Amino acid sequence: MYDAGQYVVLTGNQIGPYDTVRDGHRTGDDVEGAPSDIQREYLPTRSDSVETVTKQSRFDLKSVSRDSVSVRAEDVRRTLEEYAKDGHPEAQRALGRWDSPAGSDAGFPSASEADMALVADLAFWCQEDAPLIDDCFRASNRMREKWDEVHYADGRTYGDGTIQTAVRTNYDTFSGHYVQHR
Repeated sequence: MYDAGQYVVLTGNQIGPYDTVRDGHRTGDDVEGAPSDIQREYLPTRSDSVETVTKQSRFDLKSVSRDSVSVRAEDVRRTLEEYAKDGHPEAQRALGRWDSPAGSDAGFPSASEADMALVADLAFWCQEDAPLIDDCFRASNRMREKWDEVHYADGRTYGDGTIQTAVRTNYDTFSGHYVQHR
C-alpha cells in the first residue's frame, strides 16, 4: 500500500467480529479489487502529489568531531596529491577512492562499502573533523544523491551515518602539515 519506506506486518490473527481470512487466490474472487477495497476503507486519500523529497538532516555533524581543523577540502586534496607523489601508499589509495565514480563499487562488494572506505580514509586525513570529511566527500567523484537522503529515524542522512561510523571506528589521525593554498 506504500510506495516507499513504510512497512506493514500482517500476522493472520483475526480482530473483532472477523472470524475468517479471505483467500484472494480462490477461483471467482475479485483478486484485483481486494487491495483497492482495503486501501479505500482503511487508508486516507492523498490530496497532494507524491514527490521524492530529499530531507535536510537535523543531525549536527560537529557533534561527531572532537576538534575542527582549519583547512578546506581543496587543502586535503592537495595534501593527498603531495603525499602520493612521494609514494605514500595510503595517500595513493585515498586519491584512487576520491576519484572513483559515484555509485561504483570500486572493487568493493557494494557502492556503499566503497563510500565507507573513502570516508574512513578521510577520517584519518581530516583528523576526524566531520564537517571537513563531509566537504571532502562532496568534492570527490563519489558524491551522489544518496549522500543527502535521510536513512535513520533520528533524521541522520546516509552521509551523516557514514561519517559517524568512520569517525567512531577510526584509530589514528594525520599529524603532518597540510599543503594549503596561499
